[in-house]
Amino acid sequence: MPGISKRTLSRAVCAAACACCMAAAVGLLLFPREIQNGVREGLILCGEALIPSLLPFMILSEFLIRSPVAAPLERALKPAATHLFRLPECAAVPLLMGAVGGYPVAGRAIAGLLEQKAVSPQTAQRMLGFCVNAGPAFLLGAVGVGMFGSLAAGGILLTAQILSSLLLGFFFSRGKRPEPAAAKRPALPFSAALVQAVDHGVSGVLGICGYVLAFSAVIAALKACGMKSGFPAALLSGILEVTTGCLGARELGGLSGLLLAAFLISFSGISVVCQVFSFFPPGKISFVFFLGSRILHGSLTCGLTLLLIRLFPQAAEAAYAFAGYRLVPFSHTPLLSCVMLLLCAAVLTGGEFTLSLRAAKKIVSREDIDFKGGI
Repeated sequence: MPGISKRTLSRAVCAAACACCMAAAVGLLLFPREIQNGVREGLILCGEALIPSLLPFMILSEFLIRSPVAAPLERALKPAATHLFRLPECAAVPLLMGAVGGYPVAGRAIAGLLEQKAVSPQTAQRMLGFCVNAGPAFLLGAVGVGMFGSLAAGGILLTAQILSSLLLGFFFSRGKRPEPAAAKRPALPFSAALVQAVDHGVSGVLGICGYVLAFSAVIAALKACGMKSGFPAALLSGILEVTTGCLGARELGGLSGLLLAAFLISFSGISVVCQVFSFFPPGKISFVFFLGSRILHGSLTCGLTLLLIRLFPQAAEAAYAFAGYRLVPFSHTPLLSCVMLLLCAAVLTGGEFTLSLRAAKKIVSREDIDFKGGI
């Protein structure tokens, strides 16, 4: 059977886009009140959770990349970047911010490196495959305690996401050679770095809020069309927007709800995918690769969550039995994010101590051999 030509595929995509636009126009005419309420809920989500939690991390990541602070941080995290993931030294900041900052923060940091030509588009694309993760405060506070009523359940989800991210990083780095060090990026003065960090951070958060509002309207229209609760509705909502999908997974409860939440958290939803992809200029990053990596990341996290539940069944019992619902805004836990930031830095810099210890042992062994040879 002959393959589909690019022209035919382009026409099919165009026809699908036209159909979606027509459906959106009909939805706006038939369900204006429901869609307005959905947008209002999106505004509440942005005002109470996204902006307070994401904006500080967005500004911090931009400041770290552009200011003189980046140099010592890159040297401290160099072993993790170069030896574990075959990345240049400057990739240390996105690695760290991806572990503690939340979905879009690492994407914005990687886009900043690409703008400065510190990394190639291929390296930036590879980093996007495993650096975009949910923040620990969101997983432990909002999903674990707030939705499933169990800090242990949030810990299982966080552990599974970290392990799946590491596995993806190893997989994408297999057979790769560390990228040659780029020309030394001139660090901006602290005042100029702060101005640019606030400018880029605010514009990035506003773009994120725009996508949240758009997808909140889409989900409201789907609910108005008769989308009811249940596994299909929760899965569809989570594919579009991760927080709504996790709420639907909470309503399912039990093992299926926890596993669905695990998949959706690492997949992150089309909303987050579009948010991160919007940071990059057209043609630099493959959307198909990024979307495929999100699906693979979600599947790995789901499988690892099941494995951890089998190993520690008592940790998930509270989540199964939890009957109430209370959403705890993760913006109220800055201390948790700071602690996780310090822990990640300690773990990553521990690799440098291990490498130094191995080098010292080799030197001692060689001196011992030389000494014996002299005797």
